[in-house]
Amino acid sequence: MKSDGIILLNKRPGCTSFQEIQFLRKHLQLPKVGHAGTLDKFAEGLLIVLSGSYTKCSQIFLSLDKTYEAVFRFGEETDTLDPEGETVMQARLPAQEEAASVLPSFTGKIMQAPPAYSAVHVDGRRAYQAARKGQSPIMQKREVTVHALTLNSWDPPFGKFTVSCSKGTYIRSLARDIGRAAGSCAHVISLKRTSIGPFSLEDAVDAQSASTDDVSGGSERFSRIPVVQTAVLHDRHISQVLNGRIPDQGWISELGNEPVVVLFDSNNRLLGLYDYDGSILKTRYVNSQEANR
Repeated sequence: MKSDGIILLNKRPGCTSFQEIQFLRKHLQLPKVGHAGTLDKFAEGLLIVLSGSYTKCSQIFLSLDKTYEAVFRFGEETDTLDPEGETVMQARLPAQEEAASVLPSFTGKIMQAPPAYSAVHVDGRRAYQAARKGQSPIMQKREVTVHALTLNSWDPPFGKFTVSCSKGTYIRSLARDIGRAAGSCAHVISLKRTSIGPFSLEDAVDAQSASTDDVSGGSERFSRIPVVQTAVLHDRHISQVLNGRIPDQGWISELGNEPVVVLFDSNNRLLGLYDYDGSILKTRYVNSQEANR
């Protein structure tokens, strides 16, 4: 049974990412699963699930840009900045022109404070743990990048947006800040993640209908990621890699410039993961289980 690879999962709204991933693990009888970025309970869309040795590659996928479709409700802000929270602020509804006019200031590199109800660490614990106790954790602003921000439709009090952004961007915070900048307030009422890097929701499967055929591995998946280069090793090099040694310098000279290298054998089994500075490979992970097969 295929147990190592990547699964593009279409998460349902109303359940947590953990619930969806654990259902998938049991449904496909996978011994080990991980994720590359969760979605809030109310949200839906693309989750990248990693199984087996591929769980060691999560940081590659976590670093990718993402695209969302979101509906903001203007004139009302909740404590969680989503539909599951309690209303804490109400204000007049802005005109469409007012909402649209502030969007350029939220495009490009911006400073953004994460929501109080988030998993960000504040003073050694998750911010949401303090928020649930009625405390007000101080959320420090951090730089994120919004590549594109479009108001697609306007049906007061609702505005539908498409957002393309870097890792670490909170769409809930974006709704809050856009609402206030427009002289009002806002929160997110629906959110769908439609892409993560080169991976699209169109290619995702539901957890209930997924099969082992949807567990896909090999160099093709990784070669689509801009910062990654892949290589298939000759048999004479495989034992070297699996025993923690780097293949000869002549082989390394064939690499390109991308800073992450993922190695496979001729059967598309993951062998190792490396950082690359243009001349030297530095080991992140070696699939020692393959050495014992």
